[in-house]
Amino acid sequence: MGNSKSTSRRQDTNERKQQCNNPNRLSKGLYESEFEIDRLQRQHFFSQHLFGNNFSCPIEETLRQGARVLDGGCGPGAWLLDMATHYPSSHFFGIDIVAAYPSQIKPENVNFYKCDLMRLETLGFEENSFDMVRLSMMKTSLSEEKYAKIVDKMLKLLKPGGYFELLEVEMTSNFGPNFKRMKKTVEMSLGECVDHSLNLEKIIFATEQLIDIQRDARIVKLGPSGGFVGELYLTLLEEFITVSIGEMLREFMAMTSKEFELFCQQFKTECLELGTEIPFVKTWGQKIAV
Repeated sequence: MGNSKSTSRRQDTNERKQQCNNPNRLSKGLYESEFEIDRLQRQHFFSQHLFGNNFSCPIEETLRQGARVLDGGCGPGAWLLDMATHYPSSHFFGIDIVAAYPSQIKPENVNFYKCDLMRLETLGFEENSFDMVRLSMMKTSLSEEKYAKIVDKMLKLLKPGGYFELLEVEMTSNFGPNFKRMKKTVEMSLGECVDHSLNLEKIIFATEQLIDIQRDARIVKLGPSGGFVGELYLTLLEEFITVSIGEMLREFMAMTSKEFELFCQQFKTECLELGTEIPFVKTWGQKIAV
C-alpha cells in the first residue's frame, strides 16, 4: 500500500498547480460584492492622497484642451470618473475583465469596456490614438510575461509624444512570517503564480519606446505611526485579506475559520510591531516621437 501522507501531499500539490493554471480565478470574483467595489474606490482616494494628484506625467494642459486617456484594469472606474469630472473636454476609456464599473450613471465623457487586456486589440482602438495610457495596481494579478505584453499592447495605442504611467506596489522587506506566508499564498493563488518582485522599470526600458522616464516612490508605514495614509492602507489591506480574498486564502492555506481569524489578527499585530513599510511607486515616460 502507498503512503497515505505522500498521496495527500501529491494531491495537495496537484490542486495548487491547477489553481496556478487557472487565470482570473480571483479577479473574476473580486468585484462581485459592493463591499469590494467600495474598497477599491477608497483605494483610489488613498493613492490620490498619498501622491497629492491623480497623475504625475506632465499632461495637464493637454487634458484641459481635450485628450484621449485609456485606463487598463480600471476596476470600478473611480480614477476615470474623478478625472472625467475635472477634465470635461477630455474623453476617458476604461477596460476591465469584470464589469464592475457604472453602466448608466456616469459622465458622458467616459466609456467602459469589458475585456481581457491580453485581448486589447479586439476592441478596435486605432494605434497612436491616445494621449495618455495607464496601468494601476495590476502587479499582483499578472506574471512578468503578461505584464510586458500588456505594456506593449498599450504602447501601440499611445500617440508619439503621449505619456505612459504606472502605479504599483513594491514589495517591502521588513515584514514578519505571517505577512510572508500571506504574500506567498497570494502569489500562488492569483492564477498567474506571480512574483511581486518583478522589475517594472526593466519592462519599461525594454520597450525602447519611452524617453524621460521618471519615478516617484512614496513609503507608507502601516498603522497609526504612518499617519492617515498608514492607518487607511492597513485597513484596506486587512479588508483585502479577510474579506476580498479571505475565503480563497483560508481554503488555500487549509485553515479552519478560527485558525484563519487568528492568522489575520497575528498578521495585523506583526505589521504594527515591526513597523512594516510598503513602497508605492509611480513610473512614467513619454513615447518617442517619430
